[in-house]
This record gives sequence, structure tokens and C-alpha cells, in this order.
Amino acid sequence: MRGLSLLFVALLVMSCGGPKPIVDYDSEANFSTFTTYNIFPDIQTNLSQLDEKRLYSALDDALKEKGITKSRFPDLYINVYTIQYEDVNPNTIGIGFGGGGNVGVGVSGGIPLGKSRVNFLKLTLDIIDESTDNLIWQAVSEQKFNLNTSPEYRLNYFKKLISKMLKSYPPKE
Repeated sequence: MRGLSLLFVALLVMSCGGPKPIVDYDSEANFSTFTTYNIFPDIQTNLSQLDEKRLYSALDDALKEKGITKSRFPDLYINVYTIQYEDVNPNTIGIGFGGGGNVGVGVSGGIPLGKSRVNFLKLTLDIIDESTDNLIWQAVSEQKFNLNTSPEYRLNYFKKLISKMLKSYPPKE
């Protein structure tokens, strides 16, 4: 029984981490020289104006913690774009029957309970070297995104998401 309890706790802890962003970068770039940034001109995030403002606030805070400040004449441009989509998850209960002895026989099936709709947000964060106009770092994250939440929840959602995405910026040499 104790083993089952430990397994349950381990699974619970692993499931709380959420999806990890996928990160890629230019190994030739000298990230220590970049100290200023600005949002890419003509950016199209595909978010509402309110969510876009929350996202920029989260970016400002996260980059400030890394010692990178916003400037009219930046070293880096930040480009963000998103895709929102809805996925349908069929809910079922599984039932199985089995036999024993020298011959194993089993039958199983699922009983449909209906379908639930889950909203997802795929966010891509590009960091571009202003002097060369080359992409030098990118993070992509895909997570559940509840559209029916408070403004405070959404701001915290973007703060956590951007923090996770920028965790490995700048890359370790």
C-alpha cells in the first residue's frame, strides 16, 4: 500500500510541472553583448489588446530580471506570435474483464460519457539580433489556455509562461 501511495505522489508531482518549452538558439551568437531590447515593429501576436498588454508586461518584467532593458535603439528585437485552438477530448470510462489459469483472455471497452472542449495557446517567442536581422534564440510553448478567467489570472498565466520560456536565456556557454 505504501508503494502505491509513493507512486501516486510521484505522478502528482511530475504532472504539476506542465509542458516545457522547446528552445533553440544560434551557437555562434555572443549573448553577453545584448543588453537592450524592444518589441519588433509591426508585431502581430493574434491576442486581444488586453492579453497583448499582459504579455508585454510579463516580457518586460522577465527581461528586466535578466538585466536587459527596453530601449528605442535596441540590440535585440522580440517577436511574439500565437495560435489559439480548441481540442475536443472524448471522455470515456474503461471497463475490462479478464480470465486466468493457463490461458489468458481479456476483453475491454470504453463507454462514452461525452466530449469536453479544451482551449490551447501555442506561443512562439523569437529573439532577433538587430544588427544582423538574424534569429538568434527561439522558444515555443503549448499549454492549456482558459478563456473564461479573470484579468489577474491571465496576467499571472503570461508571467509564468514567459518566465518558463526565458528560463534558459541566455544559453549556457
